[in-house]
Amino acid sequence: MTNPFPFLKRSRLAWLRPVLLAFAILMAACANSADVQSASVQPTTEPVAAITEPPTATTEPASDEPEMPTGTAELPGAAESEPSRAKDVSTAEPASETSDFYNGDVRDIDVTFDQADFDAAVDTYTETRNKKWITATVTIDGNEYQNVGMRLKGNSSLLQLKMSGEDDPGGAVGGPPGGFTVICGSGFGLPEGFEPPEGFEPPEGAEFAPGEGFPEVFPGGDFSSEPEDLPWLIRLDKYEDDQAHQRRTDYVVRSNDTDTSLNESVALALLGEAGLATQQSAAVRFSVNGSDASVRLVIEHPDNRWAAENLGEGSLFKADSTGNYSYRGEDESAYTDAWDQKSGEDDFSPLISFLDFVNNATDEEFADGLADRLDIEAFARYQALQDLIANWDDIDGPGNNSYLYFHQDGKATVVAWDHNLALMDAFFGGPGPGGLPEGLSPDDIDADFQVIGPGGDFPGDCEFPEGFELPEGFDLDEDGFPADGFGAPNKLSTRFAEVPEFQALIDQAKINLQAELVDSGRAADIIETRAAVLRDQVGDLLAEDVITREAESVESALVVG
Repeated sequence: MTNPFPFLKRSRLAWLRPVLLAFAILMAACANSADVQSASVQPTTEPVAAITEPPTATTEPASDEPEMPTGTAELPGAAESEPSRAKDVSTAEPASETSDFYNGDVRDIDVTFDQADFDAAVDTYTETRNKKWITATVTIDGNEYQNVGMRLKGNSSLLQLKMSGEDDPGGAVGGPPGGFTVICGSGFGLPEGFEPPEGFEPPEGAEFAPGEGFPEVFPGGDFSSEPEDLPWLIRLDKYEDDQAHQRRTDYVVRSNDTDTSLNESVALALLGEAGLATQQSAAVRFSVNGSDASVRLVIEHPDNRWAAENLGEGSLFKADSTGNYSYRGEDESAYTDAWDQKSGEDDFSPLISFLDFVNNATDEEFADGLADRLDIEAFARYQALQDLIANWDDIDGPGNNSYLYFHQDGKATVVAWDHNLALMDAFFGGPGPGGLPEGLSPDDIDADFQVIGPGGDFPGDCEFPEGFELPEGFDLDEDGFPADGFGAPNKLSTRFAEVPEFQALIDQAKINLQAELVDSGRAADIIETRAAVLRDQVGDLLAEDVITREAESVESALVVG
């Protein structure tokens, strides 16, 4: 889902609470519905050897990784889980000797698959939220690979599929599924007297309530359900053992609301410049079943190989949208719907021990003992970089986007993930560097907006359809956010910022990064270099003025002090 006012980050401004709340309830309602429906969908056992005939499409709770040892399977209807394979792909021979896929040039990926398989995969996702693998032939820079596995990738990036079903009474573009509606009137908007910046235009598809400043309909891109426009995970060795392109088996085709995806490409590059683990990216001419090519961003997938190359020997866990770093007890099964283990031995104990400390340590214990359990310098630098690139959808965003890596000595490192909403302020008419428009402060918003709190009600006359009940176990915390799951505040990030010494590390890291990346001109060089490649290599697909405008927007979105 795209934030139409991306300069507003949940941890900073209270008025975003009801937005997150409504969306969290929607996600929970969809998940509950999926749990019921997915009971009839049985995973298909994966082939254990190379096959010569294309396999039929398989349905399985989708995960991002090759199989871990048993014990990490996700609950039915959960976001991304898949029975995976503990296969070492690092010994596979390169599939071709062409230049490296991530060498800075534009690459080519052409995909063909049976339309009926794709339609069935979409139906499965809209009904159960499970991501069904389909079989495809994938050609990468002229190298053809058959019997390749592909599945939809992402969570909020796929909401257009939930919102565009022809047979769904609530499935009109921008509307939640199944007739689920939230009616909001007075009080559910921006503060009285707020005027958007001069020249601001709402994103296409956004509708504003009369007399209010908040969109009734959230746009999320163009809501296209065409396969060439959707996010994908391509796995070359899903059905053919040791099949790889340049020793890589997984390629992630990202979604983005811009034409160039420069915002995410640059954000990932800046992570690397800051000395933080990142994913390499490449602009790609992407086509499906003979469609016209479009420019998409393809990035590395944080799998076993990626973890070994970038982090070393240890255990990597991915936080799902409900994985807000809350402690759920000692039972490992309580964590499998919120975390996916991606590498290392099948052992959740490092994660559970860390979350126990983060949630249950006293303030004094937390301040004194966190450095023994977390690379606090790297985490402060991570937080500062996310602020610099204006990424509201980071670890502290509604989806808790992050990985958590445990070194062999037990110390953890937070790994960044999902930057398609970074550096987006200028694309949506935001005020650019500096945050809120002149004359508007967070205090104004807090003072003028009705905050949801314990025992309170929704703002104004916001109400749910008659007979609607909150999903089982859905609670609000004392600040009016979901207490757990999607949209809930991140426990680690919240407590970290409350310790003055740790906040001082973040503040200093902001100063350092601005000097290293912005004041030095390094960020501008990265932006222009990547824009120049697009002008030179995909000028037939993207107009030069579009590339230039988006490059300028990315640079202006950098938040400097």
